[in-house]
Amino acid sequence: MKFIRREDLTPHTRIDIVKGAWQGQGLYGRMTQLAQDYRISRTFLYQLIQAADLQLETLFSEPQPLVHTSQPLVEPLIFL
Repeated sequence: MKFIRREDLTPHTRIDIVKGAWQGQGLYGRMTQLAQDYRISRTFLYQLIQAADLQLETLFSEPQPLVHTSQPLVEPLIFL
């Protein structure tokens, strides 16, 4: 089966879908209802939720330094 990107699902629509899914977590049948309302599969719905969770985790996590400085190597050079 070939993947086809739906043009009617703009980024704002996808954000609305994820917000609705977050609000409906734990409510029986809510994910199915969202999938039917937007005519998407539940698999795609869960993929959107996973991608949004990953983006939020990346955005709010502690920044990792790109370059690791090694202090033990600098100290012996100071004495030279």
